[in-house]
Amino acid sequence: MKPSGMNLIDRSGQFPDRGAIVSDGTEYTYGQLRDSAYRLACSLVAERGDLNGRPVAFLFAPSFDYVTVQWGIWMAGGMAVPLCDRHPVKVIRDIVQDCGTEWILTSASFSKQLKELKVQVLDPALMDEGVSVELPLVKKEGPALMLYTSGTTSKPKGVIISHDNLEAQVKTLVEAWCWSKEDSILNVLPMHHVHGIVNILCCALWSGACCTFLPKFDVREVFSQLSSGRYNLFMAVPTIYYQLIDQWKKADPTAKKKFSEVCARFRLMVSGSAALPEQILKEWESITGLRLLERYGMTEIGMALSNPYHGERRAGHVGQPLPGV
Repeated sequence: MKPSGMNLIDRSGQFPDRGAIVSDGTEYTYGQLRDSAYRLACSLVAERGDLNGRPVAFLFAPSFDYVTVQWGIWMAGGMAVPLCDRHPVKVIRDIVQDCGTEWILTSASFSKQLKELKVQVLDPALMDEGVSVELPLVKKEGPALMLYTSGTTSKPKGVIISHDNLEAQVKTLVEAWCWSKEDSILNVLPMHHVHGIVNILCCALWSGACCTFLPKFDVREVFSQLSSGRYNLFMAVPTIYYQLIDQWKKADPTAKKKFSEVCARFRLMVSGSAALPEQILKEWESITGLRLLERYGMTEIGMALSNPYHGERRAGHVGQPLPGV
């Protein structure tokens, strides 16, 4: 397979046999991910030619299929517009109309609810995977993602993130938070925001690490997963930490002890996307022995500030400029 021009994807050739994604209990290697994305990209290019930065919306639950479609759009030269699997059709319609996409890639489980939209709905599982075509070289200055954010005002607005910008964000976080191919992370965040897409998924895949998705968020399942000993990294929003603390308080003494002992061995846990109340920081530290790392960023720029990986992490503070900021 020829280089795509996108370092995030091309680096996967360094560790083809390592586990990249765990989805619905199945582990998929980097080689399987790249091959699956390549076949989809060939199908897209065979039907439409070089997408040349055109927006392509896609709707999948967090999963191996989600990552395959995201990478496939990029390899075909397109701009990926992830839709939220929990949003009502009205919100999806507004985003689809605003971004100007001509079609949505989705699975059979979501296609019925999208029928009323005036765009073509395609299921990648039904596309011709037998074709092999020349894929375009990804332009570093070209658009990689369009993510919708509203902040505190009006309707969500589309923010375009270039491939250059995406790579800069990932390299900054990998350096600041000491990612390595030995890392394993549980991803329980929505996959239409920077937190889940960039901070977790892209950083993991850049590093040769493994990212595990759950079919849906359930605090009891997350508690069980974190107690399993399979992970050494976790990132979440303050409300999730609050729910996990509540779950720990409800657990029996054996489960409490196991959770605390296993979490104490994690090398890093991060809180973001909202201000972290000092009480949650203190309770989590008393349960796990770990002090959460708080950081600050925006959809428009990615992560900008972070408490240090090594050194003092101050309660109520979002840190100092990250490398390169």
